Amino acid sequence: MNRYEVKDERGRARLVCSFGAAVAETGLPPEQIARPERRASFWRSTLDAGVLFTIIMTLILGTVIGAMHGWKVWGRLIPWTPVMFIGYGVPIGYIAARYGWRSAEEGRDALLEAGLCPHCVHGIAGVPPRSDGCTICPECAAAWRVEPPEPGAEQDQREAR
Repeated sequence: MNRYEVKDERGRARLVCSFGAAVAETGLPPEQIARPERRASFWRSTLDAGVLFTIIMTLILGTVIGAMHGWKVWGRLIPWTPVMFIGYGVPIGYIAARYGWRSAEEGRDALLEAGLCPHCVHGIAGVPPRSDGCTICPECAAAWRVEPPEPGAEQDQREAR
């Protein structure tokens, strides 16, 4: 299953639109689509990508350069690991924070709360649900359960900020 793939209410696999694409396609401000805690974190993504790519590149470069110039190269390569960490981690962290969700489920839930289809970002807030409780997107035919907002939930959310 793709990282940003979820099953709709009828069991069909659907890709969740990325956060950046949702903002670009709807023209809505980012805060109206999802709260920051639902989106990918810059620092968490930077740490994950930096550690992963630093380990991979250290092993690859150490093996290639070591095979070409002798295996004593590891002592010269290790001091460069912070440079590799920053060089790989920061760009990946920025991209993930700008365009990603924490998880596919977070993206689905945030887009549904904003009244948008998680698959195609078409507005489904005014579409009446079918007899089984599913709201069918008129654009892509994905089936979602759109929970009506609880009375006073918007006011509670404003007070929490």
